[in-house]
Amino acid sequence: MGNLHFTDREKVILARIRNEGPISRVRIAKKENISKPVVTIGVRKLLSVGAVREVGKDVKRSSKGGKQATLLGFVPDFRLTLAVDIGRTKIVAAMIDLDGNIGASHTVLLRENMSKEEFKHLLFEAIGGVIEVIPKEKIIGIGVGIPGVIGSNNGVADFIPVLSLRNVPIKSWIEERFGLETFCENDAALQALSESWKGVAEGKKNVVVINLGAGIGSGVIIDGRLYTGSTGRAGELGYLISSWDNTYYRESFFGELEEKLSGVCLERKLDEFGYHGFTAADLFERDIDDERLRDLIYQGCKSLALALCNLISILNPDIVVMTGGIGYNQFEYLTKYTIPLIRNILPNEFVGSVDFARSKFPSEGVLIGAGYLVQKKTFL
Repeated sequence: MGNLHFTDREKVILARIRNEGPISRVRIAKKENISKPVVTIGVRKLLSVGAVREVGKDVKRSSKGGKQATLLGFVPDFRLTLAVDIGRTKIVAAMIDLDGNIGASHTVLLRENMSKEEFKHLLFEAIGGVIEVIPKEKIIGIGVGIPGVIGSNNGVADFIPVLSLRNVPIKSWIEERFGLETFCENDAALQALSESWKGVAEGKKNVVVINLGAGIGSGVIIDGRLYTGSTGRAGELGYLISSWDNTYYRESFFGELEEKLSGVCLERKLDEFGYHGFTAADLFERDIDDERLRDLIYQGCKSLALALCNLISILNPDIVVMTGGIGYNQFEYLTKYTIPLIRNILPNEFVGSVDFARSKFPSEGVLIGAGYLVQKKTFL
């Protein structure tokens, strides 16, 4: 099933080739302060499984009169990960190579008011549509992004608000059906992984990603590592309380902040105000002369600003990244209201060094993050 078993030394050598290749065995030995024979043994193993390949000679070294050293390069498709992004209206499954490039994919549309069994069938259809065109032995695992509260240790979604489903055992379902090790995580957490690996937060050690779409969540990177809390449920920003009027979450799947600014809840409000069939995008993009709608957006942005103040005060991030259907598409609109409020509330010492950025991967971030999660869980 594509499982990888590398020693710690082999992992170190592979990481050096992956990050700095093309690179010679001699250079690896010097960089890692290990003997060339040890490097040679490790490289032999990596070559045998196809993880690296010889890509030419070190021309710079030969120009100095020395023997040309053979250069080694990483092979990003020697193994693959299967990534799954569960959304409000569809499930996308895709093959991701070890550099984060997206290959074959399959999309399945979701129906409203599905039962758990119907959802399971569609989930299997999405995954099966990719596995049937890729050799299964190349797949090292499956990563799944879920728009809801999930215990990542057991892979059971406590509830998925946008699908109105509770206690969904996604990990065990997939492992029993496909026989591949499966890792589940909140979609915002996977967005944080993708942005810190290849996106606008690359090179940053402390990152907060706000996924503002149908629901609201956040992913947190602390000292370069994804923080998920003791049970995997960290980052549920939608449940952050920004006022004493916190009865919302008792009445629905959604938390207080979600009730004020998430796509699903904004569309519910639009319907209540008589704007039947209007979307959250219409609320921001149409010039509707209605004081109720302007106040709805302002109150939502104010609550988001307070939530961000709390996150910044506690986590001291390098960067806050906005993604999701609303967070990405309405980035300028949201930041126009929220950043001045944040700067007015917090001392400059807290917020002055924080960057605010729009996501690099508004559509693919969950897939890329899910693929990277599998790598981190299996061999990185």
